[in-house]
Amino acid sequence: MKHAYCIFLMILFFFGSGITTLLADIPQVSIRDINTYDEPIETMQDLIHHPLNDELIEITAIVSSYPRNSGLATPDFDDPNNTTIGRIHVFVIDTLAYSEGRAGMGLQLVVSGEGLNTLENLERGTIITLRGRVSYYRFGNTYTAQFNTDDIDYVGSVWNDSEFQKYQELLEPWVISLSEINEAGPSGNTARLENYTTYIGQYIKLENAVVINRDLTSNRPWMYIEHDGVIAYNRDTSLRFRNDRTQGYRQGYNFRRLDGEDGLYEPPPPGAVINYSGYVVPNSFDGDNVEDNNNPAMAIVAMEDGVRWLGLGAAATRFTNENLPSGYPYQIPVDLEVIGFPPEVVNYSISNTTPAVTENVEINFTVVPSDDDVEIEKVELEYWANGSSTIVELQGTNGQYSYSFPTFDDLTSVIFEIRVTDSNGIGGVLRDGDPDEDMETQSLRFFVVESEVNSISIISRTSDGNRGPSPLTGLSQVPVNISGVVIADSTDGYIVIHDSNEPWSGVFLYPDETTWPLRRGDRISITSTEVLNTTPANNNFAHVTYLRDPVFEVVEQGVEYEAYIPVVTSLELSNEEDRGAPYEGMVVRVENAYVVTNQADAPNNDFGEWMFASGTPDDDYPGVRVRYNLAQNELRVRAPILLNFNDDIKPGAGIQSVQGVYGYSHGNGKLTMRSENDVVAEDVLFYPSRALPIFMPADGAEITAATHIQIQWAASRERNDKDLTYIFLMTSEGDTDFENPLIKEEATDHETP
Repeated sequence: MKHAYCIFLMILFFFGSGITTLLADIPQVSIRDINTYDEPIETMQDLIHHPLNDELIEITAIVSSYPRNSGLATPDFDDPNNTTIGRIHVFVIDTLAYSEGRAGMGLQLVVSGEGLNTLENLERGTIITLRGRVSYYRFGNTYTAQFNTDDIDYVGSVWNDSEFQKYQELLEPWVISLSEINEAGPSGNTARLENYTTYIGQYIKLENAVVINRDLTSNRPWMYIEHDGVIAYNRDTSLRFRNDRTQGYRQGYNFRRLDGEDGLYEPPPPGAVINYSGYVVPNSFDGDNVEDNNNPAMAIVAMEDGVRWLGLGAAATRFTNENLPSGYPYQIPVDLEVIGFPPEVVNYSISNTTPAVTENVEINFTVVPSDDDVEIEKVELEYWANGSSTIVELQGTNGQYSYSFPTFDDLTSVIFEIRVTDSNGIGGVLRDGDPDEDMETQSLRFFVVESEVNSISIISRTSDGNRGPSPLTGLSQVPVNISGVVIADSTDGYIVIHDSNEPWSGVFLYPDETTWPLRRGDRISITSTEVLNTTPANNNFAHVTYLRDPVFEVVEQGVEYEAYIPVVTSLELSNEEDRGAPYEGMVVRVENAYVVTNQADAPNNDFGEWMFASGTPDDDYPGVRVRYNLAQNELRVRAPILLNFNDDIKPGAGIQSVQGVYGYSHGNGKLTMRSENDVVAEDVLFYPSRALPIFMPADGAEITAATHIQIQWAASRERNDKDLTYIFLMTSEGDTDFENPLIKEEATDHETP
């Protein structure tokens, strides 16, 4: 009979009088010590390997960011009187930066518990001493150093105490070039890790940066900017730069009030020239696929927009620098300043988005300069079709422009953008999907349709082969003649069909009463459908294509659907070139793999993700995450995989095969298993369940140990389907290897319930 053994180890400590940790025993360090590494940092994953990680230390620092702008926590709206939040994010700078220089002296506090209540009542410029521990928050392929504490002492204020007024200059942003923190690489923009220590957590300023792209479709709008030849995303840590907190936040916090003068936050348009200030943090979001997947660039957290809501609830009053209350200690910073707007493209229209092969598509638009004394220097259009691009310079009259495209072959996808430059050298751009003046999405694409679309790849393949929307997105009902086999059905959580096992050959079906009854192995014939694309807020599957309201019938059942699942490697799913785009929205299978870790977000988070890679560790294949079904996913029917599925997975275990629906989000690819049967182990995939609580005496308690001990534990589940034998060992403090245990008790076989 096979057995799995659980061994409980307990070292018995004997206490005399209690020992209290004295404050004098806590080492006092500088923030630079927290940011400095013994060995050079080569990847973002190296950030966790710091000698002070999880050590109890003391620092003295100045609160640099306004605490009540912090907005990354999700409020608890079941608490109407206070709207509870779980944590607060505050940036600080070491007081030693005044005498020793700013380099390495910035840090982010991420505090919960009583420390939150203390921090939220502090002001920019407050000097505090903190005792706590450094930890590292992992999100995607990055780690962020943060400091958590409930032990905070007030020292003084740079505004009110004459001895500390010299520190006021440390609250001003450090003017730098973006190339100091980021650089362009062959796989996208990446962080200059050799400068990590210098700039992490610092309040910096970029002068004359240019907005490259933005997204207005989410209630957490993003943008990224170019400066000195490299780019950086913004991060929405602040309540002033996000629109999903406008219905309320914790009492007294500085969230945007739509019934006041705030309005929604909207990033400046592409081409705008800006001065941009904020705090340097590792990035975990790449909405436009412009960063290195394994070592992303640093992001910049703007915290201030020159507005303060002071007071509680309905009594809160909006202040700006023009009407600050008497005695307010400082001018409110403005981190985002637009110093030059680009020309605008307005009144855009397109004659047809689904032309026939004989039709010329015509576009018309107006270009409006940003000011009366500014002239338009150049207007050009670039379009992509059949894998190549064409640039055309346009001539207009009185700001009116038009262009007639040539004809294209049947089933050709064409996507284009309009670029304008004014006499100040400021350029603007209109891209597909950008909103018009009424916030309606504009289509700068068309699809030539003479015959029916006869394969899924025509729907799913993007114009550039990378992640992005289908060329048929938003074109209403499209005539198709597709035969697809159901590979995942509503009992799996998602409904997916394939028409082959080649790349680009799978697509989601929107779950509704017509598609719910479909089951794996059903072959369906689709004659018409609308093609849509999810939004970036869809966590498991950002920008994945799906079919809504398909007109179909089931023509066959019991098809051998496994033959339609492509067999790939983890490299094909995680390569830098396309991030696995050809397989997004498909069920894929990886064979001959191993478990890299059962906690892909260790050590500080648990999103239920584990990770596997092809081959063995010696093969050095990149890892792919496996995640449960997220409740907020609009394509989800139900979640058959539990959040804690990963808890007992055995790192290093060999895997015959693992399969699931592939998607990409938050900086990395993810496989969502349809059921637990989607992973087949070479031998043993799971440890015996280690969630077996033993009730122990409190520290310092006096106990009498006997040789006969009754061991109690909760019923456990052995996922490898073996019988369990439990061994309980108790030893003294010096016997760390349990070579001479005081007690060794082997429990009787505990059959799997």
